[in-house]
Parts: sequence; C-alpha cells; structure tokens
Amino acid sequence: MSSANTATQSRNEHLIERVAHAYGISTAALTAPSRAPQLVEARRVAMGLLAERGLGPTHIGRALRRDHSTVLHHLARLRHRPTGEEQEMLADLRDRPPRQAPPATTCIRWLTEQASRG
Repeated sequence: MSSANTATQSRNEHLIERVAHAYGISTAALTAPSRAPQLVEARRVAMGLLAERGLGPTHIGRALRRDHSTVLHHLARLRHRPTGEEQEMLADLRDRPPRQAPPATTCIRWLTEQASRG
C-alpha cells in the first residue's frame, strides 16, 4: 500500500472515530452488525461524510463493514429525507476541525507557569 493510500485510510479511520465519539459509541460498535437505531444513524452520518470525501460505496462499505448496496441505500436516504439529528450531526462534524495536540511551545509555557507557581 502506498503512503498516499495509507494517509487516506488513516484520515478515513479518524473520521469514523470522530463520528463514533460524537454519538458516544465505540468504533467497534459503529462497525458491528447491530441494527440499533442509534448505531444505524451514526453509520449513516459516517457514510455521508465519507462520500463527501469522494469515497465510493465499495470503499465506504469496506470501512464500515457493510455491503455497497447498503451504503447506496443510506446515502439515498440521507439525500432525500435526512432526520433533523442527522442534518445537525453532519453540519457539526463538517465544521468541527479535527482535534489536534497543542503545539509544544504551548505545553512548555504551561509547564513553566505551573513550576513558577510552586
């Protein structure tokens, strides 16, 4: 696998983790065979976000352990009749930048301040 493919796969996995975190579930639950409504909604949101990144139904299905026809069904549902919660979650996850660690200088400054306080 090339480094570009590895980086893309890593970004996709990170997106799946962000969706799972937003719904308060594990990534294992997100990719599990359960049809619990909360998990189905979370998967649908993840599918929509992955599709926005240009992934096709086959690749999305592999990432979420679903058949490509299932992905097509959920993408059509998102397009034609998304729930309010799905719309809100999609907007929130699109707008939210990925969490990043603070720069090292910020950490060093904080540690210095803590040490000087005593």
